[in-house]
Amino acid sequence: MRAAATLIAYAGLALLALGAAAWPAAGAAPRPWVAEFALAAGFVAFGVLALEFALVARLHPLHEPFGSDALMLFHRHMGLAAVVFCALHVFGLVATELPLESLIPGRGSALLTTGVAAFGLLALLIVLSLARRRLPLSYEAWRTLHRWLALGLLAVLVGHVLLSKGHSTRTAVRIALAVQAGGALAVLLYYRFVRPARSARHPWRIRENRAEEGDVRTLVLEPVDGERMRFAPGQFLWISTRGPGGRDHPISIVSSAERTEIELAIKALGDWSRQRVPNLQPGELVTLDGPFGNFTPDACPAQAFVLVAGGIGVTPLLSMLRTLADRGDRRPVWLFYAARNRERAPFLPELERLKDRLALQTVLVFEEGDSEANVERGFVDAKLLLRHLPPDLARVHAFVCGPAPMMDALEHTLPAAGFEARYVHTERFDMV
Repeated sequence: MRAAATLIAYAGLALLALGAAAWPAAGAAPRPWVAEFALAAGFVAFGVLALEFALVARLHPLHEPFGSDALMLFHRHMGLAAVVFCALHVFGLVATELPLESLIPGRGSALLTTGVAAFGLLALLIVLSLARRRLPLSYEAWRTLHRWLALGLLAVLVGHVLLSKGHSTRTAVRIALAVQAGGALAVLLYYRFVRPARSARHPWRIRENRAEEGDVRTLVLEPVDGERMRFAPGQFLWISTRGPGGRDHPISIVSSAERTEIELAIKALGDWSRQRVPNLQPGELVTLDGPFGNFTPDACPAQAFVLVAGGIGVTPLLSMLRTLADRGDRRPVWLFYAARNRERAPFLPELERLKDRLALQTVLVFEEGDSEANVERGFVDAKLLLRHLPPDLARVHAFVCGPAPMMDALEHTLPAAGFEARYVHTERFDMV
């Protein structure tokens, strides 16, 4: 119900200006339907782009029903949809009212110049996002550039609307556009200033920074003011450290939800995680923003759990296991842990110790050979799952976290192995 209500609210806000413009106006001159369709596409594009700010602003009413990875994927898709609507807006007007040469910078009016500039900024945003991993830019530099380009796009779009005539001059339409643009700006200010200020009032102190297998570091954090962070097992948060590139990194919580301290497992993947994290010293202060995510067994009336991890994707699942152990939960749990080899699989000793406190069966799946007889080789597929799981999987919930190729495969593999689709929960940690 919450998800449905949120989607309805999203659609209503995205189409707010279009609805105001579609209301009949007395004395309005008729226009060709293609031109009206083009203008409608422009209003939709404006609403969609304004709401893009809300999708990445870590608003709990959005994150809780859908999950952060789903919101990020939706953010990307709606950005592409906005390009389509902008293209329909331009092509429709060129087909009916505008000479093509008027779109050349410097040859058209200020209205057309701002329109061309907005389309160019949007195209640049999309290209930089799709090609980010192939660019010689750090994630921090790309994120800063992305944010400023988005803000510039919003400013140019507002200027374009203010310069336009016709529907945009009507009071109801102007109010709707102001609500959309003002809401985007308010969300941006909240995300950039209010949330960091709130987090800074409750800093956390590093108690321990220890090395794990597979180029992973575990940070053990304690609240400076003694105020405990309530979270559900499987959730994540954003951590900010002092120094260059230290702001806002999404990290899974690996500690038990029943304990006061927070443990974060950070794999060496980028500049911050490779250079800054190993040098964090006990006593240093960090800020945390969270928790986020709905990848948790707490709301699942399950009789048993199947956990499937790929590499560092084991971290939210470890939080689940530790929490179940602290709660004395003896429901059966099967953990399928896939990695390249034993050296690339962190927390194996911890998983062995947890068997004494849980009804836990662990199946290791390595791509490379291993001398132990109880290690599977290859990849997690339906045949492998069926070799280790009972035939009756009713009311068994599966939680899967790992690299994108593994997730793509398992979203089809698990239902084929007998799981009900609604009982399969996934989280893609590659959100940025």
